[in-house]
Amino acid sequence: MLNRVILFICLAAGTVSLSAQKFGYVNSQEILSMMPELQEANSQLDVMKNMFSKKGQDMVQELRTKYQVLQKKQASGEVAPIVLEKEAAELKAEEEKIIEFEKPVSRKCMRKVKS
Repeated sequence: MLNRVILFICLAAGTVSLSAQKFGYVNSQEILSMMPELQEANSQLDVMKNMFSKKGQDMVQELRTKYQVLQKKQASGEVAPIVLEKEAAELKAEEEKIIEFEKPVSRKCMRKVKS
C-alpha cells in the first residue's frame, strides 16, 4: 500500500512539473540586427574585404599585364628562349604569391565573421 502511495505521489509530481514547462520562440536574427556592435563589425568586415579585394585585383591585373607583354615579346621574337623561360618562371612565382596572398585573406575574413 505504501508503494502505491509513493508511486501516486511521484506520478502526480511529474505531471505537475510537465504542465509547468512552457516553450517560446526567440527571433535571434532580429535581436542581433538591433545590436550596434554587430552593425559596426559588419561595416568593418566590408571595409576589410573591399581593401583586400582591391589589392588582390591589382596584383592580378599587374600579372596579366606582364604576361601580355611577355607574349608580345615572344610573338615578335624580341626575347631569347632562355630569357623567356626565366621570365615565365618569375611570373609563375608571382602567380603563386597571389595565391598565397588570397589564402590568409580569406581566413582573416572568416575569423572576423566568427568573432
